[in-house]
Amino acid sequence: MPSSIIRYYLNKTDKKQILLTFDDGPHPDITPKVLDILDQYQARAIFFVKGCKIEQAPELLNEILARGHLLGNHTFHHSVDPRPSFSEYKNDIALAQKAIHEVTGTKPKHFRPPCGILTIPYMLAIKLSGMKIVKWSYDTGEYSYYKNEPADVIGNFFLRAVQSRQVILSHDDNEKIPQVLEATLPRLVEMGFDLKGGVQAL
Repeated sequence: MPSSIIRYYLNKTDKKQILLTFDDGPHPDITPKVLDILDQYQARAIFFVKGCKIEQAPELLNEILARGHLLGNHTFHHSVDPRPSFSEYKNDIALAQKAIHEVTGTKPKHFRPPCGILTIPYMLAIKLSGMKIVKWSYDTGEYSYYKNEPADVIGNFFLRAVQSRQVILSHDDNEKIPQVLEATLPRLVEMGFDLKGGVQAL
């Protein structure tokens, strides 16, 4: 797919940048920990929230924005099995936009498809929503490749693989992620990565 339609990487820049992104929140216990750690290292991220999760911690949406991060749409129900129809998918996107807008007064400009699944009808539904599709170029793997590994191992794999311009996928509903961030963010700063400007480099 053309990069202008689906973004996997940041735009080219002289800076050594990455973009941290978090899916499947907000989580009432884990998301605040993630926000605090990001603040320590002046990192900015996009939180792709699930509409159905908002009611368990609606105040966190405004907290995310107040701390300089962006909100993204990750559909309302995160349905993948069975895959929703075009109309179901379009409605699910709209429900999430509505839920976010009701809490924050704003509507996300970025969308991440559940599990990264995209079809031509889904892409049309997203285009009609007016949002940009943001996937990822590195997955920290806490729900996939490294789901059985402890946080320090996940962090070590990340530090070995990280490259400039990558969009990093993590999940702020996974209890390992605060530990991963605590282990990796100071190292990333030492390695010269700009953890703040990536939100503007999509």
